[in-house]
Amino acid sequence: MKCINTGAWLVCLFLLFSASGCAIRNPKFQPTLASTRGALARGEIEDALAFYESQAQEAEKNAAGSWFPQQYWQLASANYREGSRAAFFGGQLQKSITYGERALQIAEGVRDPIIQLHAISQLIQAYRPVRNFAKAGELLDKGFQLARGISPGTNPRLSWESAFYSDLSLDFMRL
Repeated sequence: MKCINTGAWLVCLFLLFSASGCAIRNPKFQPTLASTRGALARGEIEDALAFYESQAQEAEKNAAGSWFPQQYWQLASANYREGSRAAFFGGQLQKSITYGERALQIAEGVRDPIIQLHAISQLIQAYRPVRNFAKAGELLDKGFQLARGISPGTNPRLSWESAFYSDLSLDFMRL
């Protein structure tokens, strides 16, 4: 009797791991700056943009149907942010702004300051080439406010403040 139970357990474990192995995907692109820059270097920026668009829409759909949507909203925001960056690299400035705005809108709903800071930073970069410096300045102020809400002296706060001071210096040089 014990052999049958052990055998049944082994079969169940095998089926479980086999099924989970099929579900694991290893996508070509990740919602990260490094992945987007890699796609640009390989000449695959349009493919990356299409991937980020589809992943963001899928994450939004999953969030709408989930009892615990937080992780899906975070993923949607990250994919819209990288979609914004990919569109920017591909010269599609209006799409870059649209996706950046969507990333920020979702990030504000998630209420995670780090995710909001990532979206704001990308959106500032999207507004500059279209010479909407007023909107970029508003976002810069918002970024500073959020960064000041992070614990003083920590690496994330120092990193974000320095990034925004760098953006501010670009504005001063432009003026």
